[in-house]
Amino acid sequence: MRFPEAYFVTGFVAIFFPSLAVLAAQNFDVPWSSKRYGPDGPWQAVMITLGGHNSTETIQAQNHSDIDVYPGGYWQIYSLASAACEPFPSSICGNGGFWEPDTDDLSQLYSIAEPFVVDDPAYGLNITKSTRTYMATTIGGKIIYNSSQAFVESASMRYPSGKIGGVTLGALALGADSPNQFFSLDANIQGNGINTSTFSGGLYLKGDIPSYSFGLHIGSAAFNYPGSLVFGGYNKGRVIDPVTSFQDVNTVDLLDIGIGVEDGESPFSFAKKSNLFLDSSGQSQRRNVTIEPLNPYLALPKKTCDGLADILPVTFDKSLDYYTWNLKDPKYEQIVTSAAYLSFTFLPPPGSSDNVIIKVPFALLNLTLSQPITATPTQYFPCVPFDSTTKPPVLGRSFLQAAFFGRNWNTGYSWLAQAPGPGAGVSAHGLGDARTDIANDATIVEGYQNKDGSNLFNQSWAGHWSVASVPTVSNIPTASPSVVPPPHRLSTGAKAGIGISAAIGTISILAAAFLLWRRRNKTGIRSSSSAEQDVKMPQRGYEGHAADLPEVVGPKYAHVGHAPAIFEADNHHYPTEIADTNDPRLR
Repeated sequence: MRFPEAYFVTGFVAIFFPSLAVLAAQNFDVPWSSKRYGPDGPWQAVMITLGGHNSTETIQAQNHSDIDVYPGGYWQIYSLASAACEPFPSSICGNGGFWEPDTDDLSQLYSIAEPFVVDDPAYGLNITKSTRTYMATTIGGKIIYNSSQAFVESASMRYPSGKIGGVTLGALALGADSPNQFFSLDANIQGNGINTSTFSGGLYLKGDIPSYSFGLHIGSAAFNYPGSLVFGGYNKGRVIDPVTSFQDVNTVDLLDIGIGVEDGESPFSFAKKSNLFLDSSGQSQRRNVTIEPLNPYLALPKKTCDGLADILPVTFDKSLDYYTWNLKDPKYEQIVTSAAYLSFTFLPPPGSSDNVIIKVPFALLNLTLSQPITATPTQYFPCVPFDSTTKPPVLGRSFLQAAFFGRNWNTGYSWLAQAPGPGAGVSAHGLGDARTDIANDATIVEGYQNKDGSNLFNQSWAGHWSVASVPTVSNIPTASPSVVPPPHRLSTGAKAGIGISAAIGTISILAAAFLLWRRRNKTGIRSSSSAEQDVKMPQRGYEGHAADLPEVVGPKYAHVGHAPAIFEADNHHYPTEIADTNDPRLR
């Protein structure tokens, strides 16, 4: 029997070099921390270890630090030195941990002190002093010794109100245009400088991952939905087709913003609304936006945020410069527990004529402000006014809770797609775990498709939102325009009383009808038509007082653990690491 040559070579390698199968490049899954961070989340972070430069010793035997950082940014890893938090004692500054390189280590390595690094007005990060160097970065057992790092010695966060606070966490770069990074120390001496690599670039150059790429989905801390960050691949279980592509690193054309409802009754006076992406003059627009995982917000034109606020039960708090949810408005509970969403429309993928629509449920846009922004936890809607003549609007972490974002640095293609909801449970987040390699020459990635009438997005959210009927303008009596439901919520006892009264009333009506029927049968005098007229219930309009209206009661929670976050004010100052909280979604 003659075997094909390729089969023989494959079999030879598998038999005599079995270890090569283990050593073959494969995508790398970055581990996530179990901690939660604010003060505008809660948010999730990834776990990394910084420190060590001697490959003959274990990292644990050298000066190192285990810290949590946000995934995002490009080129170097940013970490916080303790000096960055000295101006902010007893605060959330540095809650993710610090990294303090030894002075002796730095003296043996090239390093660059930078007086000015970052000033990002879209979310207020201001880094004024850092030292750039190269040391080992260890993530999930993978070590890159000359990874590009910058430990920050002076930085702050400027919140929309102008309040200044410390930086909570550093950042893990998602890569860069090149896997290598060279810093010249002397312009007159060629080659005198620092030669480093990004962490994922180092993995690629070592042959540990099949491509210089990443796939990211932030997930949701409030729904205990872990994030997903994969280098050299992506988790297909976090992607629902279609997937749009673009060639800028993180800038994409946004066509529109809208509001809709995926399932059940609409909590609004409409089923769907579009043309909500407004420019500074209030006109519907189409323009580039930036996808930025390090920014917590939807940094959009003020006219856009104000237009959404006119529809939603939110108020612009001038003391905070945030839009806060009106917790006493019945619509608040209905919206954040229903299948209502904020939609973002992007251009079609290659070969398709259908736009890509990414839906962010309002359940994910019911976030929490805490110290130092507010004295007590406050629910807010993360649209932050941002009108800049030099920078585009930003879709940040709040958007990426419901969106997949990826890129292949080799081919220069980035991707955006709808991410599924939390899924069925602990072992089946999203659409399940389906880590997939990204080929070195890949220009597209695939997600799961809706087939035979299925709705994967809806299915992945089932049990996490309510699809029960909710009151709308169409089913509230409108005989008198001045009559509106009472704005307050009923107590449990009041609701029980209404239920008992309704039951007694129903029994009384049935008893009266039965007696009337017996009387009619006994007399037998009237015609059937006149008898029908006698037993008709009198029609009554809802005129006069609001108390005459049927009580409007909000929908029951489909999933008790995901009730809306309604915090009681107390004297507890919530730190950035959110552990104990009154929000039932975080239990």
